[in-house]
This record gives sequence, C-alpha cells and structure tokens, in this order.
Amino acid sequence: MGITKEFSEVHPLGMNTGNNTGVYPDNLLIYSYYVFPGIEGGIKLTGLNLALKYDLTIIGSTQGWGNLNTVYTINGKKYYFNSSLNVGKGSLIIYGLSPDQNGEINLTLERGSNESPGGYLNAFMSFWLFPPV
Repeated sequence: MGITKEFSEVHPLGMNTGNNTGVYPDNLLIYSYYVFPGIEGGIKLTGLNLALKYDLTIIGSTQGWGNLNTVYTINGKKYYFNSSLNVGKGSLIIYGLSPDQNGEINLTLERGSNESPGGYLNAFMSFWLFPPV
C-alpha cells in the first residue's frame, strides 16, 4: 500500500466513545487523513492476486454535523459516505473489487458535497475472497 496523492493533513476531530467501547478503537476514529476542498488524496493497494476479488471497508468520522460526504473513487466508480458524527457504527463496504492487470486497486477521495469542509479517511480494511470454483 502506498499514498499516491498527498492528503492535506491528519485531521484530529473525529468522533470517539471516550473509553474504546465502540466497534473500532477511539484513536482510529479520532484521526483521519483529510483533504481540503479541491484537493484529491490517493492510495494504491499493490501486489494483489489477479485471480481473487476483494472487499474493501472504509471508515470516516468527524465531529461535524450535517451533509459531510466524502466521495471515494475506486477503479473509476464513485462511492459516497457521510462521516458526520460516526462513532464507527457506519462504514462503506464495497464488495467484489477486482485488481487491475498490474494487481492494483486505486482509491482516491475528495469532498463529496458543497456543505462538507473536506474529505475523510480514518481507516480501510481489505479482505480477499476465494476465486470462483
């Protein structure tokens, strides 16, 4: 995995339970890779098996309230997730992603609505699936 497009900052204003009683640890929820409006951050997963499909879970969190959408573009398709007040009970799950011919999956993120002050990425997890029989 590597960063392909710089993020604006590490944003320390995510939600948390205060005692690590949520689905994810508080420190995971508090800090996010963040992009300002007009900026696009990027990550590339490499070394993936071409014969497998992958599920990707994305978590975003901020203490802000409202339409705080981030748009995540994965392999050319756009997915939206509202990070507002998320203490980890919500996540964006994309099923059955195929790596490109180089064994890579590219993810970019940016602000997803005019009301959102930016885009949030606290964490993502990738799981591989067995190839079809």
